[in-house]
Amino acid sequence: MLKLSMLGGAVAITGMKEGPVLNGVSARRGADDATTSTPITTPSKLAAKNTPVPYTATFRRPPELVPFSTGFDADGQPFAKYSLTQKLGQAQIAPGLSTTLAGYNGIFPGPTIRVPQGTRTAVRISNALPAKGLLYTEPFNTVTHLHGSASLPQYDGYANDRTAPGKVKNYKYPNWQVARTLWYHDHNHMLAAQGVYSGLAATYALSDAQIDHPHTDG
Repeated sequence: MLKLSMLGGAVAITGMKEGPVLNGVSARRGADDATTSTPITTPSKLAAKNTPVPYTATFRRPPELVPFSTGFDADGQPFAKYSLTQKLGQAQIAPGLSTTLAGYNGIFPGPTIRVPQGTRTAVRISNALPAKGLLYTEPFNTVTHLHGSASLPQYDGYANDRTAPGKVKNYKYPNWQVARTLWYHDHNHMLAAQGVYSGLAATYALSDAQIDHPHTDG
């Protein structure tokens, strides 16, 4: 039981077994007198028959993108050149239903680019999308941003560096950073979220010799 009394303008709390409720959490006194927190739960009023079934789907590993050219540049540094096309495709997101999406090479997630540290990459990205976006009526311009990369400004994919349908943009990445998981995605000004929702997102994995480990399907 919780009793409150006013003593000289102060609030006295007596007989506390259940602690006060703070920010939706009930404070309890344990055997060692330490305060522990127990989240307050609200019973669902939704009938069991109407409770949505949790979404599940079989994991499908995206394909790895194979470079169309590799070698060493004039500085003696290894390089790899890739090509991607942003285009419409179909995916089964909800079981039994086909969803139209915009993806890198028409799939979602797009192809994984896997690069060792120090290998410079050049990625040619063609916009073969329709004139209007899937989730908006604006032109389906795109901007590809490699999230987490120390890219030069002209290859960073800043929001106004748009590629219109039918056009091509070449990006170059130095890949000198230590191993990390990055992702490349649409970054169009004021429409980045809609571009990603449409399917324009994929993984870019950067490895290095010191902490590189073989990746498995497990």
